[in-house]
Amino acid sequence: MKISFDNKTRTFSALGRSVREVDIDFTNISSEDDIHNLLQAKLGLGANYGRNFDALYDVLTSIPHDLRIVVTNWNHKGEHVRKAVRVMQDAQEANGHLDVRVN
Repeated sequence: MKISFDNKTRTFSALGRSVREVDIDFTNISSEDDIHNLLQAKLGLGANYGRNFDALYDVLTSIPHDLRIVVTNWNHKGEHVRKAVRVMQDAQEANGHLDVRVN
């Protein structure tokens, strides 16, 4: 799956490597559908994204370039958001290109 990024991502160099950084702000999230809409838009997942947590894990573990995801405003949003954050953290453990920062 090809990953593209919206215009609000940042690219910086760390240890000589280019790293893209994407902010995922869960402030306006009230449902699992909202989560997948947000992630699909921010991560550029496209129409083929499966819109479930297994698909999210598969996409994140297959990213072939360095990506930092900064997660904010998540801790009082309910079980679906906590599950999305856990999936991102689990994917980080499986993919050395992924760096998930939870604020």
